[in-house]
Amino acid sequence: MIEYKWSEAGEPYTDCDAIRKEVFCDEQKYPVEAEFDELDKISPHLTVYKDGVPVGTGRIVYVDKNCCHIGRIAVKKERRGEGIGRLVVEELLRRIKEENIPTVTIEAQTHAAPFYEKLGFKIVSRDIIYDLHIPHYKMIFNF
Repeated sequence: MIEYKWSEAGEPYTDCDAIRKEVFCDEQKYPVEAEFDELDKISPHLTVYKDGVPVGTGRIVYVDKNCCHIGRIAVKKERRGEGIGRLVVEELLRRIKEENIPTVTIEAQTHAAPFYEKLGFKIVSRDIIYDLHIPHYKMIFNF
């Protein structure tokens, strides 16, 4: 069974933290101090649970009334390939659409760009943006 839990700005998001630490810090070698930032305090976070176990996460950063940025999207390694990442992104987009925000951006790791393209995102530029040692593309989604 799939469940979604939102932690609103300022609320604890412990399960999100654990997934992000495992995926970004342990697997991808991001320093903890780079992974967790000031935007965490002002951003809603989503956790996806499968059979009661936290398996995926993402957050929304509000830029202005017409644009927001999604990021920190992560799925536990042993649950990849099960459609969890798609569920995370779809739920983030569902909320953003309900809030009538027309534009969504993401800085997607280059290897994940085809995944986001399948969900309707478009690469803004083929110029690579480096977040520490990992290459990203800036992508956009419009409702």
